[in-house]
Amino acid sequence: MNIGEQIKTRRIELDITQQELADRLCVSRSAISNWETNKNYPDLQIIVQISEELQISLDTLLKGDANVVEKIAKDTSESKKLRGKTRKLIVIIVALIVVLLAALYLFFGWSGEITKAEQVKDMRIEGNELIIEVETPNYYGKRAWYCDLDETGTIARITIDYNFGKSKDGKDVISTMINTNDDLDIFSKDRMKQLKEIQIVTAKGEVVKSLQVTDDMRE
Repeated sequence: MNIGEQIKTRRIELDITQQELADRLCVSRSAISNWETNKNYPDLQIIVQISEELQISLDTLLKGDANVVEKIAKDTSESKKLRGKTRKLIVIIVALIVVLLAALYLFFGWSGEITKAEQVKDMRIEGNELIIEVETPNYYGKRAWYCDLDETGTIARITIDYNFGKSKDGKDVISTMINTNDDLDIFSKDRMKQLKEIQIVTAKGEVVKSLQVTDDMRE
């Protein structure tokens, strides 16, 4: 007796309609009808549920129905292949995410600073303007600089950072006004009178290049 016949016979024995069995198995009534007439076969997961609902052992349900056994073997094989492909896809996706995060870090997060004297091409005062020319790789297009005074108030210390940004050509030019009337400005008139030196330093405080402040630079 094949599986369809067993389902029908046992269902009738238990006085269960096709619709009732369909509701218990969460399938359509037509699915029950198709199984019982051998138009198609239930999946392995459904067969387990049928075994429980109709109180028939799996061994009894599957015995003598080579078509169902073959279908289960085929489904199992295809399921294994699908799991293998899924694992490969997950590995590829993870690898792409790692590469993307690395690229984003390089583009937005990786930065450098002026640490060598040869990176400073020129450092001078013209009129009331401090001009610093630095040279960084062309793919470093964004630059920031910070300035403070040492404890004595006689040395202005400048650090220059750069990171990835719009491509540029040639040197980076940094300029700022000196001898200003702003008392809070590091290069105000009053502070320029006390300044003896302007230094470009690293984040660790190492001096990269310096410019001595002379009287003719003060106003």
